[in-house]
Order: sequence, then C-alpha cells, then structure tokens
Amino acid sequence: MEGAPAQDAYPDRVTPRRDQTARPLAGGGPFAYLMPMTDLTVIEPEPHSEAVVPALERALEMARAGDVSSVAIAVVLRDGTSDAIWSDAPNMVTLIGATARLSHKLHLDVD
Repeated sequence: MEGAPAQDAYPDRVTPRRDQTARPLAGGGPFAYLMPMTDLTVIEPEPHSEAVVPALERALEMARAGDVSSVAIAVVLRDGTSDAIWSDAPNMVTLIGATARLSHKLHLDVD
C-alpha cells in the first residue's frame, strides 16, 4: 500500500497533504499512520499564570470553612500536558454536573 488510504476510506481520519506520504504502521489498524518528521512541531512551555495560586487558595479557604463537599481539579502543566485530581463525592452525579457547568463556562469564555 503506497501512502495513506483515500479520504473516503476513513472519513474520521485526517489524511496528509498531497505532497506528503504517510506510512502505515504494522498491525496498527486504519488509524496508525506514521507522518513524516517534517510535521513535528516543538512545543514551547506555557508561561506560569499568576492567577493559579489565588484560585487554589480561594478553593482551599472554602474547603477549610467546611463549605466544600467534593472537588475536581483540572490542571494544565507548563509542558502542555494535563492532569486531573478529584475527591470522593457524597453524590458523584453532582460533581460531574459541576464539572460540566465549569466546562460550559470555559467554552463561553473562549468564544
């Protein structure tokens, strides 16, 4: 098989530009294609945000006052990776709803 399959063969997969050739990886299935090294981008570390510590301190004050029953925290590290931390919740559905509400607020902020 020369290059990547036609676009309509795998509509959910992005095909390379016509001037590139993707090589299939052995046993990797329809989504396992190795792109040329020229497509790699160096990711620079994100700057430290001065707003991080005050936001965490605000949440910690609420927790120390006994007002918080559960918590979920999403963090973006300077290298661009992300992580999540959460506590046990008396009602996990409520915590999931709170994270969905936060996700919606973040989307509105981006738009």
